Amino acid sequence: MTRSILRRLGYVSFFAFCLASLMLLGIIPIQEWFDVRDTKEELLVELKEIEELNESYRISIDALNTDEEIERIAREEHSLIKPHEEAYYVVPISEEETRIPGVWPFQES
Repeated sequence: MTRSILRRLGYVSFFAFCLASLMLLGIIPIQEWFDVRDTKEELLVELKEIEELNESYRISIDALNTDEEIERIAREEHSLIKPHEEAYYVVPISEEETRIPGVWPFQES
C-alpha cells in the first residue's frame, strides 16, 4: 500500500514538474513576443517620421532645381546681385541705451 501511494506521489510530482517546465518554457516566448510587438510599433512610428522627413527633403530638392529658388538663395544667403543693380545694407539700430559718461562738463555737482 505504501508503494502504491509513493508511486502515485511520484507520478503526481513528475506531472507537476512537467507542467511547471512547460509553463516556464511557454512564458518566456510570450514575453519575447510582447517585447517584439512593442518594438515593432515603435519602429513603425519612427519609420513614418523618417518617410515624412524624406518627403520634405524631396520637395526641397525639387524646389532647388528651379531658377527662381537658386536666385532667391543667391540673393539672401550670398548677397549676390544682378548686373546694373545696386545693393544697400541697412545697419540695424542698437537696442541698447546710449549711456552718457558720469563726467560731463555741464553736470551739476
